[in-house]
Amino acid sequence: MRTIIKQNKADWIERDAMTADDYAMQKWIDKLDRCLVEVESRWGVDRLQKLVSQATAIKWKSQMDKINAAIQSCDLTTFPELVAGAIRGCGVMEEEAKAQGHSPHDAPLCWTVATPKGNTLAIVRHAKDAMLMQGFGDDVLIWTIDEIAALVDGQILVDRLETRKAESIPLPDFDFTKGDDVEF
Repeated sequence: MRTIIKQNKADWIERDAMTADDYAMQKWIDKLDRCLVEVESRWGVDRLQKLVSQATAIKWKSQMDKINAAIQSCDLTTFPELVAGAIRGCGVMEEEAKAQGHSPHDAPLCWTVATPKGNTLAIVRHAKDAMLMQGFGDDVLIWTIDEIAALVDGQILVDRLETRKAESIPLPDFDFTKGDDVEF
């Protein structure tokens, strides 16, 4: 939910260089951000808009597009009402999701980030949360904390072996342009 806003905040000026209008707009951005953090803490990151009807999800995206356009143009005249509308929209989505039988408490604990190739990486606590994340789209790569720990341990082992090997055995000359096979 918040990623839409966050993408455009990258161009946002630093707080120490803000004008009075910039501060006023930032106040509204912070208010919306607090609301979205609270909603995501109940429902999970990027989950709520997938539980509501397509019509509601489209209205939500339209509202966020308007907010992002106002941020880009620094349009403080319409921004307070746009933020208020987005906050009301969060309430509407929560009520619609509950009416469809969804519960905020069955949301997985999950952190998401966009990958350079355009996928979404979802990091979850454990296998139960990974199961709850299934069906969120083919572009979502789901990893548990235990899987990441195993990767880190594996990389640490590889790094240590490579360091020990480099210290104990001189490496032969290798011509990378030819792609010669060299055994270590």
